[in-house]
Amino acid sequence: MRQKPAPGGRDFRNEIHPNLAQLVGIGVAAGLFSGLLGVGGGGVIAALMLWMGCNAKKVAVITALAVPFSSLSGFLSYAVGGYAALPYILAIGVVAAIAGYGGNKTMHGFLSERLVKYLVAIVSLLFAAKLIYDILS
Repeated sequence: MRQKPAPGGRDFRNEIHPNLAQLVGIGVAAGLFSGLLGVGGGGVIAALMLWMGCNAKKVAVITALAVPFSSLSGFLSYAVGGYAALPYILAIGVVAAIAGYGGNKTMHGFLSERLVKYLVAIVSLLFAAKLIYDILS
């Protein structure tokens, strides 16, 4: 996050390409957390790839594609158990799809990679603070 761009143009330091073993490890971690907690694996995927030094905008695109697959197993286990509320799923799903499209267009059209990293960090910290508060209260 604190790395400064290289002077005079494109920053090639952020062009990190993880190897297959690293990608498999990230997928296992995302799938495991998704299945255990019933959450999308996007937070895990984004955090690990950003920690490795991957380009933030590329991480956002990868996460957007990977999350449905990592979330599917968690969703199916909840649905089979009878915990899925179809009206909520449909309403939230439609609105989330529309908002996700708008957010994606905004990120790629107007935001720098550095700002995307900061936004991911801020949102992650807010979620962590909320979870810690809930645990302690």
